[in-house]
Amino acid sequence: MVRKLRKEHSDMKFGGNNGYMPTRGTRYSAGYDLYATQSITLIPQQSYIMPSEVSIQLEDDKVFLVFPRSSLGAKGLNLMNTVGVIDSDFYPNAMGLMLKNTNPKFIMKKFKYLPFQIPWVNNEQNIVIKKGDRIAQGIIV
Repeated sequence: MVRKLRKEHSDMKFGGNNGYMPTRGTRYSAGYDLYATQSITLIPQQSYIMPSEVSIQLEDDKVFLVFPRSSLGAKGLNLMNTVGVIDSDFYPNAMGLMLKNTNPKFIMKKFKYLPFQIPWVNNEQNIVIKKGDRIAQGIIV
């Protein structure tokens, strides 16, 4: 199968100084990987705004859509607003990634000495994010 090369967005520029500029995995990648700028552990149902320290300059008729990476979504990490929308007039402000661990805060646990289950704090589904991890992806539309 022959793929046509995607037209690069020559009018799009990323700004920032944290060393974690968005990157494309391959020249055929649909979007840009966004990276964690801090290491954190999110307990179930905890939310956190991860500063990206990245701004994006787009053409007037373009938008940058931010989605969680599917590998982290499978673990329960999502964006609080489901899809991030960065309008062209948002530049030069830096984006923030609004993360949420959607795993349940409590789980029902059965103890052998009790005839019923009780709510138990769910520490088994904490999500650990390390500085430099790819946590989201952005697509220019």
